[in-house]
Amino acid sequence: MDNKLINKYLSGKASKEETRAIFDWIDASPKNKHEFMELKKIWSLSVEVDGDKEGAWKLVEKKLKDLKRRKRINTSLKYAAVLLIGTGVAIGLKNEKPVEQLPQDQIILELSDGTKKILRNDGSQEILDPNGAVLGKHDQNAISYENAKTGSDNGELAYNTLYIPYSKRFNLVLSDGTTVHLNSGTTLKYPVKFSKEGQREVFLDGEAFFEVSKNKESEFIVRANGLDTRVYGTRFNINAYQDDDIQEVVLVEGSIGVQKEGGGGKELLLDPNEKAAINDRGQLFRESVDISGYIAWIDGVLIFENERLGNILKKLERHYDVSIQNNYHAINDNRYTGHFDIESVDDILRTFSKHKPFVYAVDGRNIVISP
Repeated sequence: MDNKLINKYLSGKASKEETRAIFDWIDASPKNKHEFMELKKIWSLSVEVDGDKEGAWKLVEKKLKDLKRRKRINTSLKYAAVLLIGTGVAIGLKNEKPVEQLPQDQIILELSDGTKKILRNDGSQEILDPNGAVLGKHDQNAISYENAKTGSDNGELAYNTLYIPYSKRFNLVLSDGTTVHLNSGTTLKYPVKFSKEGQREVFLDGEAFFEVSKNKESEFIVRANGLDTRVYGTRFNINAYQDDDIQEVVLVEGSIGVQKEGGGGKELLLDPNEKAAINDRGQLFRESVDISGYIAWIDGVLIFENERLGNILKKLERHYDVSIQNNYHAINDNRYTGHFDIESVDDILRTFSKHKPFVYAVDGRNIVISP
């Protein structure tokens, strides 16, 4: 491993490509993961004690010299424009029969006639509707509907729905070329093919990052649990799970309008690096934010910035596919800050419990927090 690359990552200066290269090296073997965890622990403790990043790096370098047979990363790998790290999902639909009881830990595609299919990591092939017409094609962890041969030419929209379970992420390309990245625990309902006239509309329950294909003649609308977002071509993130108390939209690029569901109230126009959200009084407001923490999930990274523990626990459940029962309700409003990439849920809870103490027990996928 290149020492300078590790230093850049721990200092928060690594590029997206460099960060992914580090993750590839970490995933190459358990030994690499253990080595990285040790280095990160040394770095974090040193900075926490005296705030000296240069001194922290000297300690990390000393540790590196003591480690033998270190594997070097291959920086010649090519990456897609957006890669969902930690997710390898593909589809086997062509010859697969509908299943009666679908497992909750699998990505599910529901066709327009209600037929539900499991999306398996199975290679590449065409996706067919119940009549055998081509809807699109899968390739690794994505579905593309750009070449859909059925849908809405007659004015009638045919909808598909994707269900993403906990601990998994997925992405798709809609018929207009819009790319959508779906976070764990998310459901998205969308037309197989948008109509040639009129607006483009999808329905979201959960969190997704949109890269909307520009079309000045047809606005793109996302309806998401209390928020309606309208856009002509831009990049933005929506977080609106039905069982959460958070509904927010963060703009990365372009310009969007956000208003409360149903068109009621004033529409807020956002500029890049701004967020629109609904507060605890049900009011829609706008503020400037650092967008990095809102979109890090696309790369499998969790960033919490002075965030309520109650909200953090829900995110941990989705990210790791665990069940967390909090019997210590008084700490729900405690706030924590942290950046986590390869840590386990146990690592995260242990880190937080050292700063603002609480006790927890882990039994497989079940976690109980107690006073």
